[in-house]
Amino acid sequence: MDEKWVLLKCPCGNFFGSSLGSNTSCTRCSNSKDIVTASSYPSPEKLADAVSRSNMPDEISNEVSKRLSKIETRQNRARERESQGRESVISAMREATGQDGIMSLKSVRESLIDRGLKEVDPWELIEDAEREGILHRAGVEAWRWVQ
Repeated sequence: MDEKWVLLKCPCGNFFGSSLGSNTSCTRCSNSKDIVTASSYPSPEKLADAVSRSNMPDEISNEVSKRLSKIETRQNRARERESQGRESVISAMREATGQDGIMSLKSVRESLIDRGLKEVDPWELIEDAEREGILHRAGVEAWRWVQ
């Protein structure tokens, strides 16, 4: 059976936590009457976060929320750029593949440059794809897609 953790509020304004069903009293004033359950949480870690946020002054809470939101936005943008970069690299490799199904080191290099991916090392890219089983060697500085 999962134990529930509850965020409690005392009439003095203090928030504190406890496991559901336990005898509780305020950690600030020791009052045990008129305590209100504000919310419940599945783990003590989530409850601890809720207690911290609830007892934080509004000005500080708003500032922390803004900063966390900015960090999360930056991380999401970085993940999006990484995903787009990966798709561009794969597209460049497909474009570098000739009618015969073979790509050369030179064609991959040129395709990457055409897409503005000058910082990507074509040799390293091909070696990684070969190691992952995506490409197999078809000759000197030539590779074919694994079907």
